[in-house]
Amino acid sequence: MLIETIRNGLAIVSSVVEVR
Repeated sequence: MLIETIRNGLAIVSSVVEVR
């Protein structure tokens, strides 16, 4: 569960970085 949350956060960060 914790790993999934971290993975989700990482995916969001990746999206933000891609937008930049």
